[in-house]
Amino acid sequence: MSHSIVTGEKLEYINDDVIDELFQMKPGKKYLFRTFLDASGEIGFFAKPLYDDGPLYIELDDNGYIDWEAPQFKIIKEEMDFINENIISYSLIGIKDMTTMPEVQDSAKDYYLVEGRWFNKEDDENQNHVVIIHENIAKNYKINIEDKLNIKMRDSEYGISLSTEKDHKEWKTYYVSEPKPFEVVGIFNSNVYPRMYIHMYVPNSTIPVELGRYTKGLDESMPIDSYSYTFVLKNAEDESAFIEKYKEPLKEMGYELSFLINNIESFKESSAPIKRSTAISFVLFSVLLILIQGFVIYVYIEGHKLNYAIERALGIPSKISGRHLVLPLIIYGMIASGIGGYIGFNNAMEKSMELLGSVPATTQTTVNSGLDIKYFILFILLSMLPFVIMLMLKTNKLKNSSIIDLINNNKKRKMVQGKTESLEVAKATTISTEVEYEEKKSIKTKTELSKSEDKHIEKDKQTKKDSIRSLRRFSLKHTLRSKATSILLIVLAGVFTFSLLWMNYVTIKNNELIEKAYKDHIITADIIAQGNLVLDTRTGLISGRHINNLMETELVEDYSAIALMIYDELYIYRDGVIERYEVGEKDKVHVFVSPPKFVVKASNKSYNSSDGVMEFVELNIIDGYSLEDFHKEYIRGYKGLETIIVDEKGEEGFPILVSNKAMDHYELELGDKISLKPNSNYRKLLMGTYGTIVGTFAGVGSSEDNYGYSEIDDEELFIYPLSVLKTVERGVYYSKMEFVFKQEKNKEIMERKEEIKKIVSDNSSNEIPTELKLWDGEVVNVVGPLEKNISLLEVLYPVTFTLSIVIAGILVFIMVLRRSTDAAILRILGVKEKEVRWSLFRENLILVLIGTAIACITVFAISIKSYPVDLVKYIMVTGGYLLGTTAGLIFGIGKVTNKKPLEMLQVKE
Repeated sequence: MSHSIVTGEKLEYINDDVIDELFQMKPGKKYLFRTFLDASGEIGFFAKPLYDDGPLYIELDDNGYIDWEAPQFKIIKEEMDFINENIISYSLIGIKDMTTMPEVQDSAKDYYLVEGRWFNKEDDENQNHVVIIHENIAKNYKINIEDKLNIKMRDSEYGISLSTEKDHKEWKTYYVSEPKPFEVVGIFNSNVYPRMYIHMYVPNSTIPVELGRYTKGLDESMPIDSYSYTFVLKNAEDESAFIEKYKEPLKEMGYELSFLINNIESFKESSAPIKRSTAISFVLFSVLLILIQGFVIYVYIEGHKLNYAIERALGIPSKISGRHLVLPLIIYGMIASGIGGYIGFNNAMEKSMELLGSVPATTQTTVNSGLDIKYFILFILLSMLPFVIMLMLKTNKLKNSSIIDLINNNKKRKMVQGKTESLEVAKATTISTEVEYEEKKSIKTKTELSKSEDKHIEKDKQTKKDSIRSLRRFSLKHTLRSKATSILLIVLAGVFTFSLLWMNYVTIKNNELIEKAYKDHIITADIIAQGNLVLDTRTGLISGRHINNLMETELVEDYSAIALMIYDELYIYRDGVIERYEVGEKDKVHVFVSPPKFVVKASNKSYNSSDGVMEFVELNIIDGYSLEDFHKEYIRGYKGLETIIVDEKGEEGFPILVSNKAMDHYELELGDKISLKPNSNYRKLLMGTYGTIVGTFAGVGSSEDNYGYSEIDDEELFIYPLSVLKTVERGVYYSKMEFVFKQEKNKEIMERKEEIKKIVSDNSSNEIPTELKLWDGEVVNVVGPLEKNISLLEVLYPVTFTLSIVIAGILVFIMVLRRSTDAAILRILGVKEKEVRWSLFRENLILVLIGTAIACITVFAISIKSYPVDLVKYIMVTGGYLLGTTAGLIFGIGKVTNKKPLEMLQVKE
């Protein structure tokens, strides 16, 4: 053949001499040819010269042995090496941060992870030898995540495959790096260009400087592909300012500036509450930690200061005595902090991995759950710092105190106050005792003193009131005198109550934000089929049954799809005569005959519209027809015994659009009636029918903007109404299918995600593996962190709630034990045991109620205008803390008052 059977181009290496030589070939002889496969994969293999300006073939000896070092074969071997180098090579692309690529963004609906993660800026900065590979490469070579690939990098003139004349001549002299192992951390696929499977991505920093195509120091400038450059703003809020500043200068240079969906507002909605709640939680729990540490120090020093005073009285210096006092507490504190911190830190990391494991779906980075000893030591030191400071302040206060006061456990000021208060109580209790005596006496002489009964009763009531008032004044003065313990009770009650109510507030707020995020975002999905462009049945890859199956879930709002059906026979009805299109000269390129394929497409969406998926270029429609006619409902009808297609009004026929190429190739005219049929070996139609050619077009483009440009398909194409295909075909298949889900169902969609995917993957009509790719990244980015924050609060809340009850009980229990002396004095002075118990119970409970009330009022003021906390939560939180307080008071008061007064006054050495 002296011309290409594909393009018709004259082949200079084919001439009459070569053709004559071919006829001289003998059966049984062995010949060496160079052949190549046509790009379409359907025409077959072709022969071309063994090398440039070389012969078409060489005759071999009988055994077919080839000595590649021989001069006549060496040049062929070099050509083969050049071809093989391209065959075994992949396109290796260096990127600083894959998470910033436009193709990777969820709004682009293009690149998606099948498994693993994208590498990010940290990988590039740390020169991590990681690689992202296409799913086809992973399947072909059975490569899994964490596998190592030894990658050797080779240069070329333009940094791509060997294709230029310079590459052909000098490729063996190009720089080649040493093989280095790269860990596979991600496997991806593309929704827009699924056949681009030769790409691999590595961090830019891992590519040797000798291979840098766009680095400084090159002798000549390199051609710049604008699609290889993207901008990532430091702050997404600067998008408008950036466009305003650079749009016109770039436009003058011939470039158009555009951004993918920013989504900064949604990000701020989800991140701001988390940052705020984290900061407040940090402050609250830090305050709690300091308060508990202060409480421990206070109780410890109060219990051991007598030992310190005795050592000082024996002449031991204050520094040594102070060291003896605090050393056990520091040692035990460090041991307890270390053990508790280690257990808590490990538990926190496990919970974090458990709760936040799915959040990296957006950034696709992994969390290091290992316990770094540096951070652990820092954590211990920071937690011990306030403890040490408070301990130093307390010991310094002891150092400045009088040894006599410490031993007597009272200062002169307290002694005076104690005497005054005891005298007041004594007066009241003495009067109360006299009244009791008078009561007994009056009982014995009741008949004699009946006239003065009212006087005694009145006096009794007044005396009891005086006694109660005196006891209350005593409790109040004790509370005011013991400022540290009183403030501690109030603050702890307030902080614990506020912390628990704040957790409830944050949970309610996050739930509201989650609901808002679900309502504000739209989730879409594409059905992706793994395979060639068409099935063996000469149809698209995606079954139309997917539409019905997904619509039945009641989660889908709308869908857009492009049907693809291929036919083999064309019938033309013109001037009352039906003619079948026969293969002719137009279907031949010299001696090769290509069977015609009549490709039909249809869409459920309006053409050339904002919500459509097909746009016709240079559209021409005859009068009386419009694109709206393609979206009428066409059904089966009858004309006598003949089945026909009729529209909604019962009129026969339907419209067809045909591309200019198809019109020219098949010599069609506007107004012709045509019918397309498939080969019966592939599939059979339910009925045959004729439609009318009402318009033509130059090409078909997509309404989707792929990174600033779109492609025009100018193939031979026929456009049918979708309802016609559904009527004549047993099943319609599609090349593209996208679904839009109901916004109000977003939460249910996320919960039923796996179920929805399974509906697609398990469809019995699938000829090849098919999956549903949900583009829910924007929802996940907003909702995911909020939900994980709620999950974290759900873990912390019961722990904090339980801790508050326990600490409340222990705190008041210790406070009551410290009042043993006061209780004993009151009992000796004649105050009833019941009144002593009630006094101790009341004064502690009032302090706790003050703390909880302040906390409740604060939370109420914060939340009332935004996300109010339910009354039930207030009752539960305050009730829980009061429950612990009540239990501690009951046990403490019981332990104190069940002893005899003298026993309580004894000092244990």
